Amino acid sequence: MHVLVTGASGHIGKAVTASLLSRGHTVLALIRSVSSEKLYRARFPNEQTVQIASGTTAELDKLARFAATADAVIHLANITDPSISRDQAAAMDENIIRALARGLATAASTHKAFAIASGTGFTLPEDTSKAGQGINRLRLESDIPTGEGFNGIAVRISPTAHGKDDAGFVAQFISAARKNGVSLYVSEGENRWSAVHVLDVAELFVLAIESSPNATVLHGTGETEIKFKSLAEAIGQGVGVPVKSETDEIVLQSHFGRLAALVGLDIPVSNERTLSSTGWVPRHVGLIEGLTEDAYF
Repeated sequence: MHVLVTGASGHIGKAVTASLLSRGHTVLALIRSVSSEKLYRARFPNEQTVQIASGTTAELDKLARFAATADAVIHLANITDPSISRDQAAAMDENIIRALARGLATAASTHKAFAIASGTGFTLPEDTSKAGQGINRLRLESDIPTGEGFNGIAVRISPTAHGKDDAGFVAQFISAARKNGVSLYVSEGENRWSAVHVLDVAELFVLAIESSPNATVLHGTGETEIKFKSLAEAIGQGVGVPVKSETDEIVLQSHFGRLAALVGLDIPVSNERTLSSTGWVPRHVGLIEGLTEDAYF
């Protein structure tokens, strides 16, 4: 399959590219900046298997043209402009998704698929088709076009897709521990998070477009219940700072910044339906062990 990947130069995008190539597919990578394009091309130098489509997700007609040349689309790009409200970002993302779907609908391929990156958000069962709260992609899941010659599939990614070059939540927790000289967790630290290795979730995206499972929602969750205290302890050990329980909201806000509202959430996520419907088997190192193996410290 020839696969258009938006957000291809990002942490997950590079892993998805590698997974696609390993399974014999070719990639059309949407990349916004010249600097990102150079780094991406250095990682994937073969111009026969990886083509670069220069552009942004704001160029809707261009997106549709790119999608029309593909057999499948994997939409990973996210709107991160802090000056844009959540509702504005959701509206923009909906337009992006529809432009990609419009182009894919005109593609000549007889096997089409469209997968978008979503998030597990708050605790959601795998048969929940749409959530009215949480991140924008959750609000858009039921709007993924289907019935135009392809299935629309949402891959809900755990809050942390860990691995080399990760700059997400865990990397920010580590940075906060270094800066403040302590690794914090909330109250007893019994609240649970899910996690997935970036190479595992990349494989799930590829399986999703290859098999087009009946399930329109898949959970990219390798570990379903990790106690936040265990994560804080691993960070403290790795950074070499003490580990402490904290309940003062002002202290938590000072330590974690904008992530303070998240660290106390209990958000375990199931993956049984995803495993059975796709044959996906997460096989890479777990989050706690991976902190050392993937050189977070």
